[in-house]
Amino acid sequence: MKEHDKTAFRLSSILIKLNEGEFPSMAELAQEYSVSLRTIQRDINERLSYLPIQKKDGIISLDPAYLGKLSTDEIRTFAALSGVKSLFPSLDNSFLRRIFDDTARGAYLIKGHHYERLDGKESLFKHLEDAIVAHQKVKFWYKSTQRIVDPYRLVNQKGIWYLAAVEDKLKSFSLTKIFEANITGETYTPDPQIVKLIEQSDTQWIGTETKEAVFQIDNEASTYFRRRNLIPEQKIEKELEDGGLIVSGKFTDERQALNIVGYWLPHIRVLSPESLNKQFHKQIQKYLHTDLLHTQ
Repeated sequence: MKEHDKTAFRLSSILIKLNEGEFPSMAELAQEYSVSLRTIQRDINERLSYLPIQKKDGIISLDPAYLGKLSTDEIRTFAALSGVKSLFPSLDNSFLRRIFDDTARGAYLIKGHHYERLDGKESLFKHLEDAIVAHQKVKFWYKSTQRIVDPYRLVNQKGIWYLAAVEDKLKSFSLTKIFEANITGETYTPDPQIVKLIEQSDTQWIGTETKEAVFQIDNEASTYFRRRNLIPEQKIEKELEDGGLIVSGKFTDERQALNIVGYWLPHIRVLSPESLNKQFHKQIQKYLHTDLLHTQ
């Protein structure tokens, strides 16, 4: 487990205890998570300093006004935010307090722990957060074109930040390509179906039409696919007698699917669609031909 993952796990566990009204001592927490007392003190005094944590004689507790306020999923998100501060362009205590607030935290959706740095985009984040919370349209320049959109979420998908917004239809906009964003003052009514689609999407190409593909995974790699979803909208269709799997997934284009197939060679085989299988074989033949020329 990577260091920031360990930190996020520890912080989420501590938050769950506090959220459920427990009164752990910092010494007990250090022993439970096999870290030093100084590490726990840093967790409480720095990483979780935005929370109303009460301390007395080494024992900590959460202000009673906040007890039971957070769901387990929300706690995991806050823990990730606290443990990986570079995830955000400006992750100070005031930002985290806004995230803890019921209204502001609905503007963000975090999927994964790796991240891109967005230094210099602090004001853009705040503008978009305000617009999402207030359900107000935003105008900005994107790829040399001015856009006016209904902003729904700031989404971190595998470390890259996107704005999920409606412009005729649901689209995703890379934050690094958004410039001169302004709130228009015109309001919109959020569509619950759009919100659901954003939250359930496993890919950054939110709102793009997807196609299903089916793969056979051999027994040497099947454990990884059982452990976690390795392809967008992964579904285990069948477990094979030899320990392998038949899995399906959804992709926006062939390139996205072919990248995954190439990564898992020789433990994966394309079952459908046939067009994807043929395209993959063409790539293999091209690679073998190029490799042969280089060795001659």
